[in-house]
Amino acid sequence: PDMGMTADSPSVAAVVILDKDGVRIAGSYFEEQFRTLAMQQAFEKDIFKASTRQPADGEANIFMCKGLVVLYRSQDETTFYVVGSDDENEVILVVIH
Repeated sequence: PDMGMTADSPSVAAVVILDKDGVRIAGSYFEEQFRTLAMQQAFEKDIFKASTRQPADGEANIFMCKGLVVLYRSQDETTFYVVGSDDENEVILVVIH
């Protein structure tokens, strides 16, 4: 059945949870640019490095990485990331987050 997806529907490129050392706890990727494990791990390394420069304990924070919008929030010893395209509305990503 048609799920109502249109060009205007929000899209998420990835959802990733990393531990305090940047090791993946869970991850789901939905874009071709993350088709291999090596590509996913390289991206996770990049977003972890960027997010440690701007800690977000309990608060949502946002940055750009490789042309993608990355929204993240750290809690205890984990960081939760939601990744969308550069034209994605950040407010939508916060709601998904």
